[in-house]
Amino acid sequence: MTPLKVISYKLKATGFTLLEVVIVIAIIGLISTIIIIPLAGLREKQALKGGAEEALSLLSEARIKTLGSEGDSQYGVRFDRDKMVLFKGAAYIAGAADNREIMLDNLIEATTVSLAGGGDEVIFKRLTGKTDEIGTVTLSLKSDGTQMTTISIGLTGVAGLN
Repeated sequence: MTPLKVISYKLKATGFTLLEVVIVIAIIGLISTIIIIPLAGLREKQALKGGAEEALSLLSEARIKTLGSEGDSQYGVRFDRDKMVLFKGAAYIAGAADNREIMLDNLIEATTVSLAGGGDEVIFKRLTGKTDEIGTVTLSLKSDGTQMTTISIGLTGVAGLN
């Protein structure tokens, strides 16, 4: 009688080891960190730029409405720490029906309002569009007070960025 042949099969293990999985997760985390940090800084800069553009737009709108004697009135802009308000009339009245509030992005705030007369409102004169409230308004990042944009308001009522 002939001996029986024993046939053996090797099972090949498939898949990843725990060490390989940990290394891949670490690499993904490192790449994500390298990408996300600069994007967060870009978001803050865009918020600051957008806030300044909104402020310039609102000042321009108030001046144009005043020059056009819209509603037989003059218009102005009030600056608060977290918002700007376009208002109708010779003085700001909180809660007035004609007020239009524009909230600043939650990343920025109006840190300094330095206007002639010490107020926080710019009111434009009918027929000329001029203002007595010349000065500057500074918008800054809440997280980093060193990054800021300053808006200048001149005697002619025209506003621009410094």
